[in-house]
Amino acid sequence: DRQTLVAVLQFLRRSNLRESEEILRREARLLGDDLGGSVATVASSSPGVAAVPAAPPGKGGDCGVAARGGRQPPPGGTRRGWGAPCASRRLGGGVVVEDQPDVSAVLSAYNQQGDPTLYEEYYSGLKHFIECSLDCHRAELSQLFYPLFVHMYLELVYNQHESEAKSFFERFHGDQECYYQDDLRVLSSLTKKEHMKGNETMLDFRTSKFVLRISRDSYQLLKRHLQEKQNNQIWNIVQEHLYIDIFDGMPRSKQQIDAMVGSLAGEAKREANKAKVFFGLLKEPEFDVPLDDEDEEGENEEGKPKKKKPKKDSVGSKSKKQDPNAPPQNRIPLPELKDSDKLDKVMNMKEAARRVRLGPECLPSICFYTFLNAYQGLTAVDITDDSSMIVGGFADSTVRVWSVTPKKLRSVKTAADLSLIDKESDDVLERIMDEKTASELKILYGHSGPVYGTSFSPDRNYLLSCSEDGTVRLWSLQTFTCLVGYKGHNYPVWDTQFSPYGYYFVSGGHDRVAR
Repeated sequence: DRQTLVAVLQFLRRSNLRESEEILRREARLLGDDLGGSVATVASSSPGVAAVPAAPPGKGGDCGVAARGGRQPPPGGTRRGWGAPCASRRLGGGVVVEDQPDVSAVLSAYNQQGDPTLYEEYYSGLKHFIECSLDCHRAELSQLFYPLFVHMYLELVYNQHESEAKSFFERFHGDQECYYQDDLRVLSSLTKKEHMKGNETMLDFRTSKFVLRISRDSYQLLKRHLQEKQNNQIWNIVQEHLYIDIFDGMPRSKQQIDAMVGSLAGEAKREANKAKVFFGLLKEPEFDVPLDDEDEEGENEEGKPKKKKPKKDSVGSKSKKQDPNAPPQNRIPLPELKDSDKLDKVMNMKEAARRVRLGPECLPSICFYTFLNAYQGLTAVDITDDSSMIVGGFADSTVRVWSVTPKKLRSVKTAADLSLIDKESDDVLERIMDEKTASELKILYGHSGPVYGTSFSPDRNYLLSCSEDGTVRLWSLQTFTCLVGYKGHNYPVWDTQFSPYGYYFVSGGHDRVAR
């Protein structure tokens, strides 16, 4: 963000790396005034540089700080980055140049030296003020409770005030809204500074600002209260970790707020919906579709020649219009279609052309399959596009694949047996399969919890499964073994799905993360 860029520029200037500083400032589009707002130097020829007169002997000069982007320093005190201790050094001509604050001091957002015993007093004072405010402002200002509670608790833990952090958490965690309880359970496990390293919840709070939408009247009321109470601790967190989206108009009601909040990062920013979303389908690859023999010239029952059917020049080319909502063809890297994939698409196209139009007098036939003796253990099910295989995920952590056609499921032969096969044979794809392994059912073992989701790949060569154990597994339907175990989720994975084009898949779990 901007503050980090300024810190890096200050570090480059302190290290006398002028060229690097100039390149970074030019690429980041930062002027010299952006640095001069938080530090003063003596190079009067540089843009935005100010000289600071020497302090009288025996009197310490305060570090010169200017508000950035309209933000004011905290009432009655300093804030992180603003009030960082600055060392002064004297140069010729009676000019004092202030050293830059260390970069680590800017990046360590929770490195506070405030009195840990006052955190509860600060928070309870703000809580009392909000609860006693007018009804029209109370709902909006109550949005501050959760982000302030989290950041104040993390500051106490980061600065190793463990007993104060525990007392603070036990006193105020019950006041938070019900939709934050899962996050609070994760937060309660962070009791030492060492626990914060690598924790995703903590990293989310540190790397993204919590978004609040507050009316201008409610914001002015909050600002006036903090100025009167000289509540530096609360003001620091508001300035550093919250993004307050101020709007003109009447304050929102509790029902309106509850419909939008609950996310780990607060509400979505208004500019988030300004980016165009390409929700259309990718354009199908174009290739010729050969006509069937029965579609060629011939004679009908009356001896008259049949009319040729119009030849479709490409798969899926029903409309030549370009979908304005379709993403660019090169946005998602996809490999070239294999011959087998093209053949499948041609077959699907022909079947779609011969499909009978459905109506009241021509209803579709439906074939049902029943899982017998599942004993309420069936937790997921999927079927291939050609209805040749069915997979079921079960509570006993197994994945079971059935063939619903006369063709049984077979595994590929061992490497020793494959070396004896004539690779030039026309039926080599049949010869590589081991008839000894043929069966209607294959059971896949590997998960350590109930299987909540399954998905076949479009080419029917792979299978995905996700489980309570937090993993997604990729299975081969040629060997019926696990190829890869994906362990990105921290909690149970509820579902997983292959892309219609293959090669990609998505998963979603209890950690509210889609991967």
